[in-house]
Amino acid sequence: KEFPILDSERRPGVSKRAALAAMAGMSSGKYLMLHNALMAKRALDDPDILAALAANGLDPAAALKDTPEADKHLADTFTRATAIGVTGTPSFIVNGKRIDGADMAALSAAIAEAKKGKG
Repeated sequence: KEFPILDSERRPGVSKRAALAAMAGMSSGKYLMLHNALMAKRALDDPDILAALAANGLDPAAALKDTPEADKHLADTFTRATAIGVTGTPSFIVNGKRIDGADMAALSAAIAEAKKGKG
């Protein structure tokens, strides 16, 4: 799910545009490539988003179009995330257990436990 948390509600910015770009990648079957291109940047900005879209053959004007459907999708994601205590990214849910942050050891352990049927 896309979770643009770095923007204020009154002034959507780069986080929301990156989320819109990722959503366009999802609908075009290029989500993973686009996601990886966006996440490879330490300080993502609009030129990075435009370059990632172009590199993956997506029309930036169409991909970044802010629609009521996109707003609803992002609002629904925010509501669901906050309802289960997610306040940042990355966050993972494995077998009902929330792992916050990029704690790969905890994530691997939760996956291993779930695979064993203990979780």
